[in-house]
Amino acid sequence: MIDPTNVQSYEKPENIILFPIPADDVLMVALNGCTGVVRGEVIDLSGHVVKSQHLVDARTNSFDLSGVAPGQYFLLVYGSTGKPLMRKFVKGS
Repeated sequence: MIDPTNVQSYEKPENIILFPIPADDVLMVALNGCTGVVRGEVIDLSGHVVKSQHLVDARTNSFDLSGVAPGQYFLLVYGSTGKPLMRKFVKGS
């Protein structure tokens, strides 16, 4: 869970593309040189991690969203720098 009292800085990476939006059971995550990406986490609006998955840099990854309820989420992408990159997305039906 993300601590809401902890001030964290997130970059909005232009080289991370999410599609389709809204997503259904699979979210495609295109990572175009995010330097050492190792993991992605889907976070709900209350800060809880609902899914975590290994990602590979410099390619398009499919992120499994089966079992995730429809709604708004954030994808946090962690790499070798330790500082997460964040993108918002919507999960449909």
